[in-house]
Amino acid sequence: MLHGGHERLSLDIKLEISNAKNEKLVVNSDYILEPFGTLLIQPQDLSVDVITHLGGEKGHVKVYINGLSGIFPRMLCGNFTSSVKPFCNLNEASEMQFTHTNFDFSTVEQPDSGSSLGYFNQPSLPAGYGIIYPVETSKKIKVGSEDYSSNSMHHIAIDSMSQIEVKAEDSNLPSRFVAAAIAKWDGAALESECSTGTFIEDYLRVPCHWHWGLLKPGLEDGDSVISLILSKCNRNQDVSRSIKLRIFSEEMLLVERDIYIDGHKEINAMDLLPRKLPDGVLWYVLSGNKLEDLNIYSTFYPADKAGFVEHAF
Repeated sequence: MLHGGHERLSLDIKLEISNAKNEKLVVNSDYILEPFGTLLIQPQDLSVDVITHLGGEKGHVKVYINGLSGIFPRMLCGNFTSSVKPFCNLNEASEMQFTHTNFDFSTVEQPDSGSSLGYFNQPSLPAGYGIIYPVETSKKIKVGSEDYSSNSMHHIAIDSMSQIEVKAEDSNLPSRFVAAAIAKWDGAALESECSTGTFIEDYLRVPCHWHWGLLKPGLEDGDSVISLILSKCNRNQDVSRSIKLRIFSEEMLLVERDIYIDGHKEINAMDLLPRKLPDGVLWYVLSGNKLEDLNIYSTFYPADKAGFVEHAF
């Protein structure tokens, strides 16, 4: 899904769809996008070969677009299920998961980070795993005990609220080694994906004093959890501290608490909130003297369907 700006755009789009065997299917299409219009691309509608090519397994797509002007070229992307045939409206989806696209680091030249050490951090999830997207590199990189193969989709077996070292041998890590936390939800066909990146030591060099994020959507009931993953990066000093947690409704401050941090921490926000919640969206803010070594996420567990994970901003 792509949102346009003030210009009328003539777009040439190529989809390169990779299946579980890393076989490629190329689909081309042309679009006219009116000013401030929205383009929704459903690959299976562009070629009868897409479903056969995927064979019921997971797939990934590279999107090449000529003709963009005046807009930020990231897009929403995701999956849906529907019992309605033919499908014509997202409002008819029985399940939906989406995230944002990432830039193609399988071809982009990028500078190194400032050190050889980083982390893949997994927040609170019902079940799941991690992935690292394809990155073109000649470096020898270890993800935990496993070697990363250049330009490959790497699978990470990892538990909820855990951390795995990502380390380059005899060099520094790439500055962008893009990863994602994948969640599996009870009773749901679709997995959710939260693009996380790899936490690199460079982040510790830039002081950070606050983070914010979505805690609970406005239309669903369920439990909300905040995950704080601490990245020590070979520091031997005491890294414990207290930070401030505030939770807001759309109209007012609901919670203000000091949170003590001395390692990874999982905060069940429902233990802090009033029993009767106000209508609408809830947001959280974390602030303090030192937040740059914390990877922060929120996970929403609805009562009887798939939830979501989102990183803080």
